[in-house]
Amino acid sequence: MDNVNIIRPGFIAPLFELFDSEGEKINLASFFGEKIVVLVFFSSLKENQDFLKLFQEKLREIRLKGGVVLGISGVRKRELRKEKEKLNLEFPLLCDKGFSVISQYGVKDTSSEKGLCYPAVFIIDRNGLIRYRKVWVEKNFKPDLGEILFTLDELI
Repeated sequence: MDNVNIIRPGFIAPLFELFDSEGEKINLASFFGEKIVVLVFFSSLKENQDFLKLFQEKLREIRLKGGVVLGISGVRKRELRKEKEKLNLEFPLLCDKGFSVISQYGVKDTSSEKGLCYPAVFIIDRNGLIRYRKVWVEKNFKPDLGEILFTLDELI
């Protein structure tokens, strides 16, 4: 049984440290006190290209609201780097090869043979509290970035 409700708004965000597609170590706690973190979980790069492009399109607006976007996937670093270049993404894509962070946040798709994750977005405020959570368990999901931007406005 999947644990998509394991982490909810109001909970303290599980801390993590992962390497991005360029080999840089990213620590979630390093953003606390300064930035609002938008965590974007995704699995298959081909299926989630449009999902990632949406965040790139709104990246400037997210940054103006004090946010930073971090993409997290179980996909290998080399593949993440290729996809980041192909899509011209200006935010880090983090490699969760062991699915530990994906599991902590309750977005691992246990029915998947490859152990993929559900597309999901978490917004973490400057104090480390989760303020927004959306997990898409259906195949043809349509994220509403307006809802995400509205949440960022409330945290400014």
